[in-house]
Amino acid sequence: MKRDYPEEYPHPIHGKVRKNPLVYDRFGKYVDDYIAKGDGPDVVTGTPIEQWPMVDVRLAALLKHNGVYSVETLAMLSDTNASNIGMGVRALVQKAKDWLQAATNSALAMEAQREKRAVQDQLDALRIQMETLADAFAELPSDAQAQVKASIAKRGKRKEAA
Repeated sequence: MKRDYPEEYPHPIHGKVRKNPLVYDRFGKYVDDYIAKGDGPDVVTGTPIEQWPMVDVRLAALLKHNGVYSVETLAMLSDTNASNIGMGVRALVQKAKDWLQAATNSALAMEAQREKRAVQDQLDALRIQMETLADAFAELPSDAQAQVKASIAKRGKRKEAA
């Protein structure tokens, strides 16, 4: 197998890049294909498969070798493709679906809580405003209070008439 070492870090024994001829004659084509293919896409949409706690390094490498780079891709994997990857992958696909569903439900619950807090904050602000207006109304002289009450009564009659 070919190993490239940077100039500042030569091979610890002989300082050169070495190819084992026995191994490279037999597996060289696969090594070259692997190097040409690279490690997968640079940008993964969703949760990267190696960061999902349900898979270990070996299983993550197997899934990536078969084109599954994210948990979302694993959840959408068909039964045919799952059986081509290996045994136990169908159960892993179901776990991925369940994990994504739980994450979605959690996100929806957090959004509902945020909206509830916003509505409660608005209600508290309106309550404070009403208390301030009630205090200001109580400080008015009695004839001004009567005028305000009459004005409010007229507005109510106008709405009923319309």
